[in-house]
Amino acid sequence: MLEETSSNSRLKQLARELTGELQALQKRLFIVSKMLQIQTVEQLPSIVDGQSWKSILSSAGMDKAAMNRWHIKFEQVAPYEHRQFLSDLGLSEDEIRQIRQDSVASKQI
Repeated sequence: MLEETSSNSRLKQLARELTGELQALQKRLFIVSKMLQIQTVEQLPSIVDGQSWKSILSSAGMDKAAMNRWHIKFEQVAPYEHRQFLSDLGLSEDEIRQIRQDSVASKQI
């Protein structure tokens, strides 16, 4: 009976952890779905610049690695739109070039 209680306790803890992970993934999915709905820069809130965009993604649960994967995928699927998006965020040409180069280089690794 004691062993059963210990197993139940571990299972309950695992269920809590999985629930937390699912909630974090749902937040990320919501952000990505909203990003996919944005068709033009005019649809972005006017306060969104490069730094505030990173803050939004970070607060939605995306770490640096996830943001890098996002850039890599965006560059793969729609390089022109990726470049335009970065420009619309107000990034400099040097910053845009670096992000895009890093995205292409990482994709090849």
